[in-house]
Amino acid sequence: MIKKIVSVTILILITFVIYYEKNIKITYVDNVITSQKYKIHLNKYLEHKINFLDHDNIINISVWNIYKQQKPNWKMELDRLMAKSELILLQEAKLTNNFNEYLQSKNLSITMARAFEFNKKIAGVMTLSKKNASKEDVFLSREPWIHLPKSALISCFPLSNGTTIVVINIHAINFTLGTHLFEQQLNNIFSVVKSHQGPMIFAGDFNTWSTIRQKVVNKFLHELKLKSLDLNIDRRKKVFGQYLDHIYYRDLEPIQSTSEKSNASDHNPIYAKFKLLK
Repeated sequence: MIKKIVSVTILILITFVIYYEKNIKITYVDNVITSQKYKIHLNKYLEHKINFLDHDNIINISVWNIYKQQKPNWKMELDRLMAKSELILLQEAKLTNNFNEYLQSKNLSITMARAFEFNKKIAGVMTLSKKNASKEDVFLSREPWIHLPKSALISCFPLSNGTTIVVINIHAINFTLGTHLFEQQLNNIFSVVKSHQGPMIFAGDFNTWSTIRQKVVNKFLHELKLKSLDLNIDRRKKVFGQYLDHIYYRDLEPIQSTSEKSNASDHNPIYAKFKLLK
């Protein structure tokens, strides 16, 4: 019986590897997809305007693992988030034709990390904003077992109080036995943002399904002087009793924060309202 199980498992793995090699394309150069490439003309519209991310010293942000838009009502949920947010951080975005058409109908600046391609459809984290970022960087970290990269996108936005906010959108490495590669992914991000002085938001799907993983994240939070956002309503997804999705922040005042149940993904979105410090 055990031999049968082992044989079936090996066969499944071999089948996956063959399918993987034929259908998945991993790209490690030119990894940022901007709204210009998808003919969203917001940048031209904002050419002679001051692009402060905040509105009257307020930043509304939504964070959501969109589950590759596999649930039928993802558009309704995303419309709801767009209506109240200057900034939306998506994880597990998959750039299908349907999703691309949807995005082009919106008056937004859009940047996506090109983590990998599956059947000619690009997947990765995506940052949507009502103002243009002044700078963007992408980091890819390969999963050790399934070899698919996880992505992180760093965006910088000017604020009306004269400062610049750094926004980090992350989908963290998941399938590891230890924490070395998980920590390495965070360390790569830390090396870029550690010198920034001013507001920062670090948010996304951290895959913190164990207390050990959460401790690794907490170490970086301490070094970056980031605080964990406490939610007034908390329906975030849990695995092994641990939350996967988080918003961490600094030099901002939280006004409102919720995570309400949604059937549009296997993760529930997080919404937060922040006020700038003067």
